[in-house]
Amino acid sequence: MTRSLRLTILFFVAIGLVLPAALSLAVIYSGADRETKRQIGAQLDQYTDILAFGARDPLWNMDPESLRPLAEALTNNPDVVLITIRDQAAGPLLSLDHRKPNVAVRYATRKVMFRDRELGSVVVGITGESLIARNRQQIGAQTTTMLIQLTLATVLIFMLLRRQLIEPLETLGEAADALAHGKLEHPIPALGRNEIGRLGQRLESTRRKLLRLFASLEDKNTALAHELGERERSDRARRESEDLLRTVFALAAEPLIVRRRRDNLQLLSNPAWLAAFGRTDADESAPLWVDPAQRQSCYESLDREGGFAQREVRLRHRNGSEVLMLASASCFENLGEACVLWSLHDITAARAAEDALRENEQQFVALFRYAPVPLCIIDIEDEARIVDVNSPFEAEFGLPRADCRGRALASLGLWAQEADGERFMGLLEEHSHDKIEAWMRTEQGPTCRDIAGRHMTLRDRHCFVWSAIDVTPIIRAKQEVDEVNRNLEAKVALRTQALERSKQELEASIEKLGLTQAQLVQSEKLAALGSLVAGIAHELNTPIGNCVMVASTLEDERVKLTREIETGLSRSALTAYFELLREGNESLTRNLGRAADLVTSFKQVAVDQTSSQRRIFDLREIIREIEITLAPTLRKSNARFLNAVEDGIIMDGYPGPLGQVITNLTSNAVTHGFEGRSEGGCITISAEPSPDGQVRLCVEDDGCGIPEANLARIFDPFFTTRLGKGGSGLGLHIVYNIITGVLGGQIAVDSHPGKGSRFYLNLPRKAPQGGGITP
Repeated sequence: MTRSLRLTILFFVAIGLVLPAALSLAVIYSGADRETKRQIGAQLDQYTDILAFGARDPLWNMDPESLRPLAEALTNNPDVVLITIRDQAAGPLLSLDHRKPNVAVRYATRKVMFRDRELGSVVVGITGESLIARNRQQIGAQTTTMLIQLTLATVLIFMLLRRQLIEPLETLGEAADALAHGKLEHPIPALGRNEIGRLGQRLESTRRKLLRLFASLEDKNTALAHELGERERSDRARRESEDLLRTVFALAAEPLIVRRRRDNLQLLSNPAWLAAFGRTDADESAPLWVDPAQRQSCYESLDREGGFAQREVRLRHRNGSEVLMLASASCFENLGEACVLWSLHDITAARAAEDALRENEQQFVALFRYAPVPLCIIDIEDEARIVDVNSPFEAEFGLPRADCRGRALASLGLWAQEADGERFMGLLEEHSHDKIEAWMRTEQGPTCRDIAGRHMTLRDRHCFVWSAIDVTPIIRAKQEVDEVNRNLEAKVALRTQALERSKQELEASIEKLGLTQAQLVQSEKLAALGSLVAGIAHELNTPIGNCVMVASTLEDERVKLTREIETGLSRSALTAYFELLREGNESLTRNLGRAADLVTSFKQVAVDQTSSQRRIFDLREIIREIEITLAPTLRKSNARFLNAVEDGIIMDGYPGPLGQVITNLTSNAVTHGFEGRSEGGCITISAEPSPDGQVRLCVEDDGCGIPEANLARIFDPFFTTRLGKGGSGLGLHIVYNIITGVLGGQIAVDSHPGKGSRFYLNLPRKAPQGGGITP
């Protein structure tokens, strides 16, 4: 790197540092000067006020001697150089003058007033030299500190520039000089991964190519020397050699052309060149080059380096189409004339194939990453190490993708049983397309998986891609069916006993609530709470009565089934009993859950959340399950439930609390919105995803609507218009707590009397951590 460039860099660095520092110093000096003047003025006003106040009594009593101690006390400050006290009638009484020549003095005069009467005046002169000296000392310290900082910054920046720019450029300059002088035996050292390092890598690549080119040229020169020797021995051999050279040049598959350097005159071209470009003109015309900038760059490289190799350029074919070429050019002398040999290689088809291959790889990656089942790719040639896993694999096995890649499959501890791991390794070695069942460890505990895979070649490596589909629910369902078939009567008896115990416990709870109601009614202060208890007790009667009815029905069917077993049980009777048992179980679970929720809500009004399992789910599927759960209630109310949620809205959260919200809103619409309507109504659930990661869920009914006066209170605890008629006043309060707490969203309502109600739930697709609590 030249010395002038170093000085230029240093000069601009210095300018970049000194100018802001100079501006800062100017601001500091200007501010300090104003502050000094302000302090001198404040001190002068203070001393003048003190002297005017202290001179009132002596001037009133005509006692000049009592003024001297006060004046001398003020002159103890070396900045106070003049004090004059004058009487209105007698003239000057006291004067202390310590002024020095060529020293600026500021003066202040005050009238001496006593009982609204002017007695005289005082004059104080002050220089402010001590304040000026102290401020100048502070400014000097700041200036020194800034100069030190500027010096250190300049040194550090210059050292950094020298290390990162000057020294690498000097190294590249030396390497370029060596290349220019033909010294190709010394490799160019690595200079890092920045732009200079990449330039060094390109120079190293050029050096290697030049070595190969020179070696090739040396071989050709050897052959040419041999040919010249033969030519000297025989003119006929010379002509044969020339013919052979022209034949090789003409038969070359790549376009070749030789041009004279000084005027770019075309000296020789082979048929491949004429076939590709069809140009025999003496000078190269501009239309041959698609991009004139590329042409200019190539000729600059010829002027600067004497040639280049394997540079991508775009040229225009004789038919007018564009072709992508790898161009190589080198300068040489022929009979004292500088010439250039151009060699072109068409890579248009190869580049198109590379682009197609890259597109196929991108499609494969997309299919692999977003497949709905867990997928894993392992490298068989490298001790079964993991190449990649997809998102379902991460979610189900709790293993981040970054932790899996590069690790041996055996080190992840996926197999719940060692024998399953050995069978999987056998599947790899046999090169078969069979599948196996294996128990694997997941976030939810051991699960049984159907494992199937295929061998494939990925980046010239022998790999194996396999999937692990969870079949645990199927296996467990089969086991449960077998268990039910073996112990049917015992299960029915146990279930009947459990139902009886539940009935007794619920009756005991009702009795306790009744006692609590009686006690609250007797207290005037808790009269309102007593009414609430009565309403909750009335609400509990419905699920408890349903449980008793279902239990009685199941008992009757059990007795009937027992008689049929003795006389001969048919398959249809057993199937009908199972269906009845399933519906009875669903009804019992739903009604008992409703009763338990009411009791829990009454006892723990301040508790907004309880635990619930978090998982990834499809919103439409959850709404469909809720529709099945609410089917008996909807049929009883002659109401319709419309699930208008689209498929594919995937959420990561808590489906249990979300189901409780939809259930409460639906029940609220049936209870309040469709009250008194014989034809029932329609409840519509719709959802719309938004680009910011939110889902806007709308629960709409065409009921009677909510009065405007009640809209502001519907989410308050214990607010109900049906107190004592089955309404607890906790449903919408629980909904509000779940939406804003557990699910991390917002809820709003839009309702008008006679036009129905709409509840808008804005929920994040990924619920906040620490949720899973239901009120």
